[in-house]
Amino acid sequence: MSIRNLLIAFNGTESSEAALAAALNMQAGYKAHLTGIFAHASQLARLQTQDWVPAALRDVLHSRTQEDEGRMEARFRSLAAAVPSDRLHWISREGQGDVTVATYARMYDITIVGRYDSVQGNPEIDLHPDRIAERSGRGVLTIPRTWRQGIPDEAIIAWDGQRTVTRALAEAMPILEAKKRSRF
Repeated sequence: MSIRNLLIAFNGTESSEAALAAALNMQAGYKAHLTGIFAHASQLARLQTQDWVPAALRDVLHSRTQEDEGRMEARFRSLAAAVPSDRLHWISREGQGDVTVATYARMYDITIVGRYDSVQGNPEIDLHPDRIAERSGRGVLTIPRTWRQGIPDEAIIAWDGQRTVTRALAEAMPILEAKKRSRF
């Protein structure tokens, strides 16, 4: 099994930019499609069903949401400019971030997420890699905020025989097969 479709959860934080750098490295190595997803729980979504919210406020919130989405997509595309346009994709969805990303993660070979960074003043776009992995049931590669180098050519695997580790190892096999040396 090869890796053909990568999903990168992108929210503009330093960690998500590091995750995008790792995803770009993987995309080039596997010649895969790379899809960025910006999942956000906007104020508009919460207030949409409230009758007391004036139409003018809804319009302002809608404009702000579109601006945020546009800004995020522009940043993503500028960082991923080296990816051929037919292999680069973008999704922006309103909804709770972890749940939305987990739902999409089920349709991709692997999901790449930066480590958790609290987005000060904007918890609507926070991402929790552990929650995404748990909800999706799929492999999630979590990248540290300070990651800037290539993916190592060697891998070490600690395996205790448990079901969850067996599942993680099975999902990691396409990556491990590409390594020069793997130790178990």
